[in-house]
Amino acid sequence: MPVRSPESTPTPPTQVVVPDGVGKDYQAAQDIWRAAGLHVAPAHDATGAHRLPMIDSNWVVLSQNPPAGGRVDAGSFITATVKKYTDD
Repeated sequence: MPVRSPESTPTPPTQVVVPDGVGKDYQAAQDIWRAAGLHVAPAHDATGAHRLPMIDSNWVVLSQNPPAGGRVDAGSFITATVKKYTDD
């Protein structure tokens, strides 16, 4: 019977709990998500104007996907819906 080397034994992905970024400025939320082991996908503009956040700290996170508290594989992507603090 052949002996398997440690390199050939698959390891399951590490699970992380998704941190809550809602209500935080977009830069702070990204820092929290990345520290947890997530990748940040481009944000969606809540106004529908398709603006891109240039100075992330001027935007607030309204929602996130996946939601906070869930468990996902480390390295998963998270997407935020954001608006500028000056938007109505």
